[in-house]
Amino acid sequence: MKVIEKARTWSLDVTVSVLIVLIGAALPWGRSGTADRSSFELVRLARRLDVLDGGAATAAKLWLAMPLVVAAVAVAGAAGHRRLALTLGTATAAAGVGLAAATYRSPLLPRFGLPVTMAGAGLLTLAWVLQAMSVPADG
Repeated sequence: MKVIEKARTWSLDVTVSVLIVLIGAALPWGRSGTADRSSFELVRLARRLDVLDGGAATAAKLWLAMPLVVAAVAVAGAAGHRRLALTLGTATAAAGVGLAAATYRSPLLPRFGLPVTMAGAGLLTLAWVLQAMSVPADG
């Protein structure tokens, strides 16, 4: 029983990190004119204006499904599937960092959701370090 409890506890760092990425994504990322827009609003606007093509268009569609992926991370973590939680969480955090970097480079005035998203991604990096430290050495 302690092994299951330990696995669930270890996965909390992944789940919390990805939840911070989600919270950051829902907060304002950029200001255009008088409107503050979240990452989801920016992606929807970019899709509506048809300024995305190829891989960026696909990534935008996937980003809108990000809350479902975060739920999957939480379920995987609670079930003790740490590697699956880390993999899904890493994909989400990497997409968040990529979109945040693109927003920083855009003419939009950056808002506070961007650093929150980046902080969540940074915490996920720490979760990877903890994972690496917990893997027993072959011997």
